[in-house]
Amino acid sequence: MGIIKEVCFVVNRNKIGADELAGKLAQKASALQVKSVMCDDYPLKEGFLSGFDICFVIGGDGSMLGVAQEAVRAQVPVIGINLGKLGFMATLTPDESLNRLPEILQGEFLPRTRAIIHAFTGDGKEIIALNDIVIKSTAGSQLIHLSVFYHKKLVNDFRCDGLIFSTPTGSTAYNLSAGGPIIHPHAKVLAMTPICPHTLTNRSVVFHGETELEVEQTNEPEQLIISADGKTFTETEHPFPIKISLLHETLPILIPQDYSYFNILRTKLHW
Repeated sequence: MGIIKEVCFVVNRNKIGADELAGKLAQKASALQVKSVMCDDYPLKEGFLSGFDICFVIGGDGSMLGVAQEAVRAQVPVIGINLGKLGFMATLTPDESLNRLPEILQGEFLPRTRAIIHAFTGDGKEIIALNDIVIKSTAGSQLIHLSVFYHKKLVNDFRCDGLIFSTPTGSTAYNLSAGGPIIHPHAKVLAMTPICPHTLTNRSVVFHGETELEVEQTNEPEQLIISADGKTFTETEHPFPIKISLLHETLPILIPQDYSYFNILRTKLHW
């Protein structure tokens, strides 16, 4: 990292202690001759992060998701401070953020990137997510029929409750709950996991990072839900075919030099 002059604190005020922590961090930053701006309105609007050197997200993984898209556009590195429950992405505790703020502002944290997944619907609408894009039926107990193609070649015809398309970051979210693999966040891959497949041998598939997938609906058209990072996408009337791949741009993040992904897994998953 270069010289850090101005930072942004995105604060989830629904989290107990978030305002107080943000105030303490801003005071410390000011003492170190670094300007700061507070924001509690997210998802962040396009262009908001322009000019900032770092964005601190105070809340949890859900708060991080609300910042990710703008951080990708602006290529401003993000640091998450966890006031939530699991916190796979928001890795610093409140105490760690206060104690290590001078290290961060002196450029001693390591720059890393996280993959972003995106999709284009049949009518050209773009969907972007940090964790996952999910296709499900609106009728929870009704099987849907989906065909998935890898560079125009059939992967399989799936009869299932839905399909999860996940980044490595999202591999410990819905993908993991559905029996999908845990993937190291630095891997450039894309995972596809069927939800409750009718055929028990239908399992997750992990594709390389340059993969282009296409999803077609093969049964009678019915109402489906497309969600991105847990939020329903409603801006399309003609979703199929859905084209899915990893975005060329990535989310920049900063991590401590002593960061251990597997330590986080052991802690969060109670291994």
